Amino acid sequence: MIEIPEGPFEIAEACAGLRFLIASSVFGCFFAVVMYRSFLRRILFIIMSVLVPIFANGLRALGIIVLAHLEGSAAAVETDHILYGWVFFTLVMMILIAIGMAFAEKPRWHLPVGSTTIDKTSVWRFAVAGAVAKWVGI
Repeated sequence: MIEIPEGPFEIAEACAGLRFLIASSVFGCFFAVVMYRSFLRRILFIIMSVLVPIFANGLRALGIIVLAHLEGSAAAVETDHILYGWVFFTLVMMILIAIGMAFAEKPRWHLPVGSTTIDKTSVWRFAVAGAVAKWVGI
């Protein structure tokens, strides 16, 4: 329970950021498998896809409380916190994608100029990653 002069804030279980963290970590694993060949880059991006949402969710909660303080009504801001959460989640995912693309390696399934063969391992990984994404519901 967080109390400010404008009213109390209770962090509900549905808004605690666990779904945000799960979605981000699943996306991070998928993105890392598809975009990186290096094991170290994959691990670093997966770690980043867990840490960034935790930090971002704290900023989101702080922003909602500050906004309630500035508007003078906790109840008015609480009604929009779901919308704020979706917008914030979208922005954080876009930031993660931008950071990930900055360090992306050339995917293996692209054929080099003049080549007529495809690396079977990379095609298999891509197929498995697509099946997992479909199963998870991404």
